[in-house]
Amino acid sequence: MINHLPESTLFHDDALTPVFSWNKKAYTAERLIHILLDKQESGRLCVMMPINVARNVTFLINNTKMEEDIKCDNMGIWASFGLPHEILCGIA
Repeated sequence: MINHLPESTLFHDDALTPVFSWNKKAYTAERLIHILLDKQESGRLCVMMPINVARNVTFLINNTKMEEDIKCDNMGIWASFGLPHEILCGIA
C-alpha cells in the first residue's frame, strides 16, 4: 500500500526524481516554510520534472537545474476547493 512507502524513495526508480513524501496529509503553513527555506539534502531534490504522476506524491524540485519551466502533465484531476488562508509574520 502506498501509505507505507519510505520517505525519499525514487519515483519510477529514477535517481533524478526522488520522492520527498508519499504522505497524503497536507502540510501546515509553518512546515511548508521550513521545507522551502531550510537547506535540503541534494538527494531529496528532483533535477528533472516528474512525469506520469498518478498518485499523491510530494516532490521538491531544484528548478535551477531545469532548462524550462515546470508544467502540468495532465495525469491528474486538478481542482481547487479553497485553501486555508494564513498570514505568518516573523521578526528577525
